[in-house]
Amino acid sequence: MLKNQLGIYLITTETLMQRLTPKEHLASQIFLLECGNTIDLESKRQELITLGYQCVNEVIRQGEFAIRGAIIDIFPSNSDVPYRIDLFDNDIDSIRTFSIDNQRSIEKMDRIELLPAKEFALTRETITHFSEEWEKLFSKNSLGCSFYQSVLSGKPFGGIEYYIPLLFTHTSSIFDYLHPQFLFSTLIIYTKL
Repeated sequence: MLKNQLGIYLITTETLMQRLTPKEHLASQIFLLECGNTIDLESKRQELITLGYQCVNEVIRQGEFAIRGAIIDIFPSNSDVPYRIDLFDNDIDSIRTFSIDNQRSIEKMDRIELLPAKEFALTRETITHFSEEWEKLFSKNSLGCSFYQSVLSGKPFGGIEYYIPLLFTHTSSIFDYLHPQFLFSTLIIYTKL
């Protein structure tokens, strides 16, 4: 899942300097769904919500999932297509891609690997760490701050990715995610005003 694709990447200086979720944390959040596996539907629902997926009635965009009877539709953040998982009792009977337009199944799969919908999960540990670090940096009395309250209630707010250093004891940079043999070059463009 955390594999590099061949190609040329153009990255702004701002992006290059952004602190990211630790690579090992993101790797530990990957989960596998495979035909024949047994799952507990309610546990899987809670796991998906914890991993940042939004429960909806009909899946139409990345980061969403829907549970209808014995069917789980999910659109992983690391996929161009959504998946439909059919259950027989608690066993995964089939996994198929499906069309968002007509909701019809397309291609059968034996297994899929899913990344979290967000770069991080607001677990008890990350919320506690966030709270401790926030109070060190800003104030012991943060009860009136909506950002702070949002995280404490397990709901990420827009722009929370800028606070990633408050969620983890250490962070990664984009270089940690790139292959060790990645060739790095700078390009500076000057424009005349």
